[in-house]
Amino acid sequence: MTKAQKRPSAGPLSTSTRYDIHCPVTVSPRKSLNGLEQIEGELWEISENEARVLLDKPLPRGTEVVLFVHFRHPHKGITTIRFQGVVETSKERPGFNMTVGFRGGGKFVPTEPPEVLRDSAEGEKSPNS
Repeated sequence: MTKAQKRPSAGPLSTSTRYDIHCPVTVSPRKSLNGLEQIEGELWEISENEARVLLDKPLPRGTEVVLFVHFRHPHKGITTIRFQGVVETSKERPGFNMTVGFRGGGKFVPTEPPEVLRDSAEGEKSPNS
């Protein structure tokens, strides 16, 4: 299950309250070939207008991206929310910590989550099953 912990505002996410939420993300650079490139990573913090993520590979500052956040919950599997944004900060060392500024609100994604997440959600049983 995804758990959120409210944190005081400070640093790059200082414009609004931020939350520590650790869950899988998928990032698609807007300029990738037909939008097919997908980079997997993990969400570390989120606020109303930004998110801090760790990715498998770096993206340069200023890259327009689509960020898919895959929230897991015990009874309904996975809910994916899509955010359009721009990479605001990016560290060029393993762990590839970056901040993505949102360009508008998130939208629910009605499609299936990535295979790796689907497999792990199917392994979770609800108390009623």
